[in-house]
Amino acid sequence: MTVSNAYFSESQLELMTCVLDRIVPPGGKMPGAGTVALEYLDQVVGGRGDFRRLFGDGLPQIEIAAWGTYGRGFTELSEEERDGVLRHVEASEPSFLEALVRETYMGYYSNPLVVELLGLEVRPPQPRGHQLELGDLSDLENVKQRGAVWRGTGD
Repeated sequence: MTVSNAYFSESQLELMTCVLDRIVPPGGKMPGAGTVALEYLDQVVGGRGDFRRLFGDGLPQIEIAAWGTYGRGFTELSEEERDGVLRHVEASEPSFLEALVRETYMGYYSNPLVVELLGLEVRPPQPRGHQLELGDLSDLENVKQRGAVWRGTGD
């Protein structure tokens, strides 16, 4: 997989692919998150200082837990062993794993391929088929009568 590498190194890309595929595994016609959300996550983490720190501290914990528990790197583990490592990291680094899962879902479910495979249409929910009740705007009369309450910029 070719990713533009905004943040993750080559070895981290391999690790992240395995991690993402445990968060949203491939199945049937649906791709795993490691296939469709990796580039999104790389861009998001690379673009946010707080995430660079969070992921910089959190990613090594995955490898540390894998080596400490199984004597092998995360990518060499079975799916069940990977799940155990991620549960361990979730317990020790909850904010990291929460951000990882949230951003994985964001990248996965906003991917055009996934949206198409789910049979969804990319569009705003209005006005197609949804009627909005007209609201009672009479309470805004006082605001309208008050006029502008800001100062101009002098332009």
